[in-house]
Order: sequence, then structure tokens, then C-alpha cells
Amino acid sequence: MRFPTLSTIALAALVSALPSEHHLARRDISHARIARSVSERAPEPLPVAEPLLVPVASEKKARDPSKRCKKKHNPNAAGSSSSSNSATSSSTSSSAASTPTDSGNSGNNGDSGNNNNNNGNSGNSGNSGSGGSPSTSGLTTAPSYCGGPSADSNSPNGQEWYLNCGMTGGGWAPPFVTLDQLVTVPLQDAINSGSGVFDPCSPYVDTFQQVSQATGVPDIFLAAFAMQESTCNPGAVGPNGEQGLMQLTVDKCGGAPGGNCQDVYFNINTGANYIQSTISAAGGNVVQMVGMYNGYTLGQTIASVIANPNCGAQQNLDYLNEFFNYWIVNRDAGQSGAAQYNNQQLCSAGLSWQISTS
Repeated sequence: MRFPTLSTIALAALVSALPSEHHLARRDISHARIARSVSERAPEPLPVAEPLLVPVASEKKARDPSKRCKKKHNPNAAGSSSSSNSATSSSTSSSAASTPTDSGNSGNNGDSGNNNNNNGNSGNSGNSGSGGSPSTSGLTTAPSYCGGPSADSNSPNGQEWYLNCGMTGGGWAPPFVTLDQLVTVPLQDAINSGSGVFDPCSPYVDTFQQVSQATGVPDIFLAAFAMQESTCNPGAVGPNGEQGLMQLTVDKCGGAPGGNCQDVYFNINTGANYIQSTISAAGGNVVQMVGMYNGYTLGQTIASVIANPNCGAQQNLDYLNEFFNYWIVNRDAGQSGAAQYNNQQLCSAGLSWQISTS
């Protein structure tokens, strides 16, 4: 009997270890199925990025350069004036938005705002008429943190609470209003209307117009500030040394011809340049600029203003209403009803001012 050799056994083992043709065929079919299933599988959709929403500033209407507002009072305030970043004036109308009591001046903070705002001098031309129609049709519609302006024929550039938005609460947050959104009357139209409101400014109309063309500040704005600050009196000197028509503070008098800060052209031109730079600093917001001219600061409240025991240094809380709804629309801000707060007058009379938030 022959026994298999070791080499024969090894060869047999090797052959048995090899896969059969049938097995190989089955494996190839299996691999083909896997490949086909992978290739036929629908590709996963790529995630689509959400569109990035970028806030776009609303387009501002092109403004009619002939629009502006007005101010108030005291036709006889020959040398009175006010002081704010450049100057300020006062209101002497009879109605107040608050109820005075005889408990003395409330609070005693130091001065509020940039400079004093001695409003006891707001210009009253002695005429309460409003000749000359506003140069733009319609009423301002610019919204604010406090809501829409609720403009009407008496307040074409917005109600006083709108202009003073925030002062009874968290602090002044002026509505964003640009020059083109205002209702105004051109200075020459105001003069020609026969209303008499800007009669004190008549001798300086040419200079107002010349400076307006050079700086881009509307002539009615310049004349309105002059009426509000000095009743258009070039010789006016304020309680803190403010000078001339525009009641320039002393720091703005450098370079005056012959050292005369009351020089009409220098005074108006310097005031106009200050106005222009302040509008730019405020991003085009003219309500903020006018407030700053009277020493307003963002975030100020009625309480912080009336807490100042120096009555003449209090900001005139009626300043914006007098400027935008009286002077620049050829109405005399000295007439009854222009001032609703009368904070300086109440302070001077030793009365406290009670704030109503209703």
C-alpha cells in the first residue's frame, strides 16, 4: 500500500483552499451589485445657503432747499441772547405743558447740555401772522422712536412731543429728519409776504443769502437762528458773552475782523459753518443739530434740564417746536401757544415744573 507523500498532501491542501469557480462567480456578482447600487444611488443634495439679509437705508427724498421753520418771542429783547454750543434763546409764551406749583425750583444739577441756553431772549418780531406759504406741499412724515410726527397745519414739521421724543422717559432720541423732509418758507418769500415776522432781519437778507449759497445752509435757517437767538440784533451780547446775530460763543470768535465778533458777515458765516458741521456730525439729522445749537444732548430728560438751578442755563424745552413749527414756516414764535413748557420762565418765577407723562 502506498502512502501519499508530504508533497502530495500539501498540494491537495492548497487546491482545496482555492475558491471554486462557482464561488468566484458568486463573489463577482455580489461586488457588481454593490458597485451598481452605489452608482445608482441619488447624490445627496448640497445644502443651500440662506440669503444674507442686509439692511438697506431707506432712500431719502430729495429736499427742496427752501424749507425751514420758526421761533418765538420778545420783540424788545435788544441785547438779550442765549448760549448753547453756539447760542440759544427763550420762549415767553403763556401756555405750559406742565402744572407749576409754588414750591421753588426743583433739583440742582449743574448745567446740562453743552453750553448755557439762555432763552430769555427769543426774538419776537411783534407779528403773529404767518404770511407766505410753506415752500413744500404736504407735511413731514419722518418717523421716530416715539412714532410718526402727527403733523398738521399748526405743526407741519411734527408735534412737540415728537421733536422732544424720549425726554419724558429714557432720554432725548431725536427723530431722524433731513433737510429735504422739512416744510419751510424761503427767506425772501417770508420777507415779501408782509407778515412782518422777519422784519428785524431785513437789512441782512443779502448776507444771509450769500452765506447760504456758500455753505448750503438754507437762508431761512440762518435767519431763524438769528431771530431765536438775538431777534436779529447784530449788537446783542448774551449773559455769557455770546456775540451778535447768531450769538456765537467766545470760542468761535477767533479770526473776527479787527477782533469784532459782531461783524455781520463774519458772525453769520461762522454760525453757518457751525450749523453745517453739526449737521454732518449728526449724520444729516437736522432735528439733532438744532437741539445741539441750544445745548441739547442725546439722552437728556426734562427732569435733568429743570434740575439746573441756573434758570438761564436751562435748555429751552420749547426750542425745537419754536424753530421747526414757527420760525422756518414764517410764523412768529413769540405768539401765544408757541411755548408749551416755559421752563425758564417758570424757573425764574420760582415755580417748580411738574412733569406729566400722561
